[in-house]
Amino acid sequence: MSVLITARIPKELKEELKKYSINISQVVRKALEEAVYKKKLEELGRYQEIARRMLMRIGKDRIAKVIREIRDEA
Repeated sequence: MSVLITARIPKELKEELKKYSINISQVVRKALEEAVYKKKLEELGRYQEIARRMLMRIGKDRIAKVIREIRDEA
């Protein structure tokens, strides 16, 4: 399902878009998809930083010990 969005642009821009046969819907859709993708990457980066800080508190030795224990169980 899709929804309709509207945007107000200068008349001159609309005329140029028409002159160059630019598909407005396609350009807007792609720009919005890219904006969402960038925000998702930023969010992922924040989660990655949180995970890094948590792992730093635990320490490398403790992490290695837990990994060894998990391997020994398998």
